Amino acid sequence: AENALRLVDPPPEKLPKHVVFRDDPDASPSKPDPLAFLNEDEEVSATPLFRVEVSFVDSELQLSPSKQAMQLCFNDVLQSCLRVVGIPDRIFAHPDLALYVMTDGDEPHGEQREEITVQDLVGREPNWRSCSQDIADALSRTFDQTAEYCEVFQPYAGKGSVSVENDAFLAGHKTAFGDPVDLQAYSDAINKFRDQRDDFRTIPRSADVSILRVDSLNLKTELLPSPTRCVDALQALLPELMDLGFKKLLRDINTQLPTVTGSPQDVAEFVKKMKVVRESQQSVEGYQQRQEHLKKMALLMKRENWPVPEAQNANLVMCEENVSQLESGAQIAEAGEEDGKKRFSNEIEKEVPSLKKKIGLVREKLDDPIIASVHEKPSTVLSFLESNQDSLDDLRKRSETLSEYQVALGLDVDEYDTLDEVQLDLTLKLKLWRGVKEWSQLTAGWVIQALLE
Repeated sequence: AENALRLVDPPPEKLPKHVVFRDDPDASPSKPDPLAFLNEDEEVSATPLFRVEVSFVDSELQLSPSKQAMQLCFNDVLQSCLRVVGIPDRIFAHPDLALYVMTDGDEPHGEQREEITVQDLVGREPNWRSCSQDIADALSRTFDQTAEYCEVFQPYAGKGSVSVENDAFLAGHKTAFGDPVDLQAYSDAINKFRDQRDDFRTIPRSADVSILRVDSLNLKTELLPSPTRCVDALQALLPELMDLGFKKLLRDINTQLPTVTGSPQDVAEFVKKMKVVRESQQSVEGYQQRQEHLKKMALLMKRENWPVPEAQNANLVMCEENVSQLESGAQIAEAGEEDGKKRFSNEIEKEVPSLKKKIGLVREKLDDPIIASVHEKPSTVLSFLESNQDSLDDLRKRSETLSEYQVALGLDVDEYDTLDEVQLDLTLKLKLWRGVKEWSQLTAGWVIQALLE
């Protein structure tokens, strides 16, 4: 049957556009291989008689041209062959040749025999019918074998295919590895998609099944970008994650480093520095762990032969310097802490008596005659008392701050008993005069109200 197929030379316009003849000298040169970067060997010059292309249509494998299309094509070709055989009959039957053609049709008594054309004779010939059927059977078997072969591509199609899974991964890959980045999971993902890419590259660009060459080049071209995109996305993502990690680490370090290495100018700055130094000493180990994690990310890139951006190399150096400065600065600050305590303890000891004196001044103001005068307007007295309340609130806040400083410096905490006494006196007088003001407002309405007869 295959030999019979090779004897048939159908006109090109009768065949589907995908069909390519074996060793056709007039065939146009093949297009450049879009996957030449895979370093695959070129196809051998001798190819089967026909080429079919395998592809996915709506997640289903499809051969083009299809089995039905090829069968219809060959039926047309065989009918064309029969018509070629019948050409002499049609020529000799032309009216212009009637005088030159001698036939056995001039029988005595006008009897005419039934004429059978050569085309009909060949069409009824058992050998012709057998050969035609052999061609159809061979074509059917070949397409069935080709369909079986194409099952090797089935894992790459459908809703559960790796291509669909990879698309889902790409949709959320930027947050898929947690914070901090799980480097083991990241490395496993790289290996997974690289293995997929290598697996896709092993898909044959074509395979010979009997008289058909199954062309899977376009299918391969479509599949390869899926894992390749995933690997490329992971390569692009790692510097971004490194950049985010560096920014967070440097920001956290810089909330402490200026204070730890700075020179306090007053007790507030010194107490703050003491507190930040303690916090930094507890944070340094965590900073170093985060720094090592970022270094491992850079090593992962180098292991994959991916270039580490210069910005991230600079961040590595900067983090190294800042962590070192913070650690050494905390040690220096701790060593000079006692001298600072002595210096700023004297300032506190000088401020406490001044604060107590200011509290006493507020107490004296509460004995002002204006408060006991029955002729003063309530609004005037209240304005005076509220002004003293504001002053007393400021003094209370400062006393609490000084007490915190004394605790931080290890000093005895001073008591401000007078402060509570002054607050109690001031609160009573404010209530009194607020009541007077409310009573005045109420009586103002009664005075103008006419008495009922």
